[in-house]
Amino acid sequence: MNQFDVSIDNQGNLLVAAGTVVDLSAGTTATVRLGETLLSNIGNGPRLRMVNTGGLFFVGGSGESMGTTGTLSGTAAPIGYFERTGTETWVDNFGNEIIGDDAANTAEIVIGSDVIATFSSSYTIAPVGTFSSTTFGEDTYNGGTPFTLTTTFEGGATASTVLVEITTGTAQDGIYTEATFDTWTNTGWTINSTTGEIDDGIDVVATAASNGRDPTNTYDSTAYGATTYNDGASFVMLVSLLGRMPKEGFVYVEIVLSGGAFSTARGPYFATALPANSATLEVVPIAHSDGGGIITQFVNGAILYR
Repeated sequence: MNQFDVSIDNQGNLLVAAGTVVDLSAGTTATVRLGETLLSNIGNGPRLRMVNTGGLFFVGGSGESMGTTGTLSGTAAPIGYFERTGTETWVDNFGNEIIGDDAANTAEIVIGSDVIATFSSSYTIAPVGTFSSTTFGEDTYNGGTPFTLTTTFEGGATASTVLVEITTGTAQDGIYTEATFDTWTNTGWTINSTTGEIDDGIDVVATAASNGRDPTNTYDSTAYGATTYNDGASFVMLVSLLGRMPKEGFVYVEIVLSGGAFSTARGPYFATALPANSATLEVVPIAHSDGGGIITQFVNGAILYR
């Protein structure tokens, strides 16, 4: 995989290989490394639609992602993109988590068991608004000074689908459509990837080892399933996640200028439109997502600034 190459995982997340911005305009050439992650692979592992040879940097794109902005610094600060990992949980490239409780109108940003910031306001899908720092967050990320983080929710996710095939019998096959987080349905039948079960609305028809967010697996019939749908003989239900398409938009890197000269580089980022260039900012598009699963790569090597 080349520098800054963009991949799509099976949930429609965009993952970017680490890359380097090289400042050739300086008296001594300088480099800035971008897209380093503390997690080996935040996405859905080997089920990438492009080759994955190492840890990739998650930049959103699925429509389910959250983002945080603020003035914190440091390689592990909870600033940037968070991938949805549960009904009300999201995780970023460095292991920071947003954990919400909509019923209680509360949420926290945590690292392990330590709370970085808290949120208290009404929300429906995601805790969008302002998080206020805890003492731990202030001491760890801001030299003891209080801070706030602003969260946003990407929105616009398309429902994923799965294909179900059966080896024999009359169990419900065909296309199942995502209904809620980790469940897919078809005329009263439900696949639950968290429990690893397929049920017909009455009882469990087939089971498999849970595979987290991805329901892809070989499900073996239960005694109930065999009796009800195959004259008592066991059978197999083959489930394949067909995937979610990422949103339309650009993956890009920002080059920050000071007095018309290179100052630093930051990113990579993802947005539906590129920010405007200015006297203090030059935006370098890395790739474009067309919203239908096609990625057009613009850069696949070091970025040379002259």
